[in-house]
Amino acid sequence: MKLALLLVSLLVKVNSQDSSATTTTSTCPSGYEPLSGSGCFSFLDSDNVPHTFTSAQDACEAIEGSLVTILSAEENNLIMGEANNKYGKSGSFWLGLTCTNG
Repeated sequence: MKLALLLVSLLVKVNSQDSSATTTTSTCPSGYEPLSGSGCFSFLDSDNVPHTFTSAQDACEAIEGSLVTILSAEENNLIMGEANNKYGKSGSFWLGLTCTNG
């Protein structure tokens, strides 16, 4: 079974100025897909080396990303669709989660 880390990276903002206005465009780095306007995501293959949550998080941070946090049903559907296309339904992934009280 191939293991993967699902990572998310901040949008890369490119600011260009001309004499009339400032425009900002957002693009994803090569190999990343847009994530509902909130960032870009990709899969980081781990070559069948199992990761703990901490080592998965560290691997993502080493390439200036973080484990993905899914914030909507739309993001969930997009990411799961990409995961199924890439790895089939038996892939294993680490996600970033936040626990809040209330």
